Amino acid sequence: MGLWTIRNFEKVGVREGWDCLEIAGGSGSIAQWLCRHVGASGHVVATDLQPRLLEAINASNLEVWRHDILRVPLSEKTFDLVHARAVLSFLPRPAETITKISTALKPDQPFGTHKKRSLRKEAHLDGILFLSRTRNGTTNIGAASLNRSPAQ
Repeated sequence: MGLWTIRNFEKVGVREGWDCLEIAGGSGSIAQWLCRHVGASGHVVATDLQPRLLEAINASNLEVWRHDILRVPLSEKTFDLVHARAVLSFLPRPAETITKISTALKPDQPFGTHKKRSLRKEAHLDGILFLSRTRNGTTNIGAASLNRSPAQ
């Protein structure tokens, strides 16, 4: 499980009742953590091109999608939190995908992604990227480097 990711979720304040989206959920460790923290009144959607491992998770508040972020749109203003770990570095146009993902956020909610190496030249990112949508629909972007230890 990504302890650094969990620390950031705790800073964001993931809580009971939230609707969360995990893009490219892989083995499902983050989806499981989210399911526990959003509780029975919350909802977690975990996506992957190959969701076999996600489908093995036994959580009543988990919905698993076979989903291609490049081809299939997301519902707008649906989620309190969207998380994508490292997936953007594998996509041909990460900046375009970030815009697409951010539309799935409810206003004033966080989106986080992280990758230890640069996320392709056109995105100019290294580290963790947080986006939030404001009530008027603009997207605010902030980034922090992963070149320092998690305790800093």
